[in-house]
Amino acid sequence: MSKVLVTESSLESIADAIRAKNGTENTYRPGQMAAAIAAIETPDLEALTATQNGTYAPSAGKNGFSGAVVNVPNSYAAGDEGKVVSNGELVAQTARASEITANGTYDTTTNDEVTVNVAAGGSDLYPLWTDIYDNLPSGVSVSTPSITAHVLTPAWVASMSQNVKDFIDNECRLSTRSSATGTTVSTNITKEKAQRSLSQVTADPSYFGGLIEYYGNLYGSALLTTYNMVLLGDFSQGGSAGSNALSDAITNYSAVALQGIYRKSRTSEYNTTIIYPLDLDIWRWTGMKDRNNSYNCTVKFINAQAVSLSDTRQVIIYGIP
Repeated sequence: MSKVLVTESSLESIADAIRAKNGTENTYRPGQMAAAIAAIETPDLEALTATQNGTYAPSAGKNGFSGAVVNVPNSYAAGDEGKVVSNGELVAQTARASEITANGTYDTTTNDEVTVNVAAGGSDLYPLWTDIYDNLPSGVSVSTPSITAHVLTPAWVASMSQNVKDFIDNECRLSTRSSATGTTVSTNITKEKAQRSLSQVTADPSYFGGLIEYYGNLYGSALLTTYNMVLLGDFSQGGSAGSNALSDAITNYSAVALQGIYRKSRTSEYNTTIIYPLDLDIWRWTGMKDRNNSYNCTVKFINAQAVSLSDTRQVIIYGIP
């Protein structure tokens, strides 16, 4: 066996390392060191999986943990009541430093109190009337004032074909079902309306929606050729309440024209025509110049190629491409 030179300090360092591991003050000769190292106990470790906060100790007979998997969900204490998450941390809410004095959208995540002080002219149409409604004694009613405004052009007109738009622009007028000549509508200020702004109420088509009306007969008119209209169904002499077949599907057109008929006369001076979008399962009024309810006819497209009729059941239906 070849010989090597080992320094005394190297042997002392090895002996110190052995004593640090086995916790003794033993001295060792060079020949004893290998056995002393082999006798050092290897720690018995176990894995740890933690699902909640706490203090963990190794199991009996184990010297420690070889590794840990920690999956602790959010947890809260009583002292966290009222806090919110901001930047990934729970923070206490505080009152907003300055009051809100203008309409807009504000982030109030960290605020538990916000003061709103918007200048006069806010959302209520008539605050006095909302107060009256809220404090009416049992059995007491009030007569409300009314709002009168011009009827609104239906929103669907903007999406129509150019052919339909040209017909509307050149030949039709905006009207109401209730009046043959007026273009304004009046509605009572209910509590619901009084809680909205005036501009919101007057822009609501459910109160002020208008009709697109051709104030005359289409039957036999040159306008049918000018605007490429197609006769889909002539029920001027009376149709069925249940189902009436059309000659073509309304889905092949952009809009429909419903000509109301007075006493089965296709060319009566009382006839007038209303233009509608292609809606199914909605009852549509066909029009009558003097708004005489005795001669009303309403139409409902039950599918693309059939209609139900009510009231007088007298109408001529055209498709407008």
